[in-house]
Amino acid sequence: MTPLNRLAHQALALALLAAVLLAGYVFIVDPLAARYTNARDQIAEQRILLGRLALAADQHGVSRPLGQRDDASASDPVFLSGGSDAVKVAGLQSLLARVAEAEGVTLKSTRAAEPREREAIRFVGVEAQVTATVEQLQRMLLTLEAQRPHIFVESLHIAPLSALRPDTGANKAGLDVRLAIHGAAERTKG
Repeated sequence: MTPLNRLAHQALALALLAAVLLAGYVFIVDPLAARYTNARDQIAEQRILLGRLALAADQHGVSRPLGQRDDASASDPVFLSGGSDAVKVAGLQSLLARVAEAEGVTLKSTRAAEPREREAIRFVGVEAQVTATVEQLQRMLLTLEAQRPHIFVESLHIAPLSALRPDTGANKAGLDVRLAIHGAAERTKG
């Protein structure tokens, strides 16, 4: 082997080593670091939310045992009323219709959502499609979230009406909104 040929082999070996190290970083180290950072951010967000929920529970007296609660928090309902899921869903649909009408929102359709179980709590819900302006939608959501028992807006999909019907000039400020609301329901024994 000549010294020039040997140098070329060493340079090629170094280049190959660099390529392997770069590929290891790009395909292994960087995705793991991104996943770790994402998980850390989610944990931080959940800790902040947990702190907010604990503060709200303390303010409403929910975290104290029943015997130690004040009268206002003891009378504050936690679960939707009704003997069955169908009755509770009908109550949610009625509430949504009343709130939408009061805020000037046009209710296009509603339907019962599948009940969900989350950590020993059963949630029943309603999915709806409405049209509203931004201001009307804000007022409706605030009114819904201020309800007792608590109503949770689980999903919200918003599209401008003008994007759905570009050929019509009607209601450029209007929004087509699909939302799902849920409330906690006591579990039936059995």
